[in-house]
Amino acid sequence: MDASTAEAVFDPWKPFPAQRYRLSFELRRPPTSLPFSGPALRGAFGIALRQALCITRAPQCEGCALLERCLWPAIFESTATKGLSTAPLNGWSLAPLIERAPDGSSRFAVEFLLAGPVREHLALFAAQLERAVARLEVPALRGARPVGLELALTREALREGFHLRDHPRELPAPPPAPRSATWILHLSTPLRLASDGRDIPLHQWNARQLAMSVRARIQSLLGQGAPRVVFPFPNLAALDGLRLETQGLHRIATHFGSDESGNPRLTSGYVGILPLRGEAEVLSALWPYFWLAQHLQIGKLTRGGFGLFRLEAAA
Repeated sequence: MDASTAEAVFDPWKPFPAQRYRLSFELRRPPTSLPFSGPALRGAFGIALRQALCITRAPQCEGCALLERCLWPAIFESTATKGLSTAPLNGWSLAPLIERAPDGSSRFAVEFLLAGPVREHLALFAAQLERAVARLEVPALRGARPVGLELALTREALREGFHLRDHPRELPAPPPAPRSATWILHLSTPLRLASDGRDIPLHQWNARQLAMSVRARIQSLLGQGAPRVVFPFPNLAALDGLRLETQGLHRIATHFGSDESGNPRLTSGYVGILPLRGEAEVLSALWPYFWLAQHLQIGKLTRGGFGLFRLEAAA
């Protein structure tokens, strides 16, 4: 490998140009499970964002003279954005969660990822996500009070003003790889793996497909012209020696928009425990990629909250 090629290879051991945030809400009657789907929240966020940014109040974006300079289609994407000369700011995803508060009660939270240039619009995201939660017609969210915005990894509170702008804008470098022959992926939101745009049935999932999903997610957030994401193997054959155990997963369905008649559409994914076993040396080589991916979400429908997991190296 010559010097020019080496410089073009992504280094997973360096900080990554993305940050993950958590916006928490205190509820009068905390639910035991999510009262709505991630895609529903994404849709409400898109509406709130458009209302905040559109100065023409036109019902459609198509044909708007300001489209090339508008922030809404650059962030949210739509059919109107196709062919625009401006670069899209679409390196984001969100995931609604039920979490435990310090006093032991339940809270509702939205975790959201901002990657690349869209990180400059944190204040906009936080404000419109608050509006999106308020506009959802869900009884459990009535009277929800925003508790605050914080960094998801460290729980450091972010305040309006200077501190909202002056904080770490990169995910930290991964910790050293553990010497473990078993990893556990705790899937907290549904995961869907795909190949060439087609869903892979659960019984066909394997370690190589999972690793390819990790690589594809990192590459997509790095953007066009970014360094190549190369796993540290001369080929991918080493991944075939890993075992992915799917017995601990179960399928859940969630609403994903509506059809032309207004009827709700359903989609689904898998949550639960997903062990990955193999030689410790092989897993150690993959460690920085998977450690990073747990903060980026993987698979299909990441913007609708899918593909969030926590990585644990078993003793």
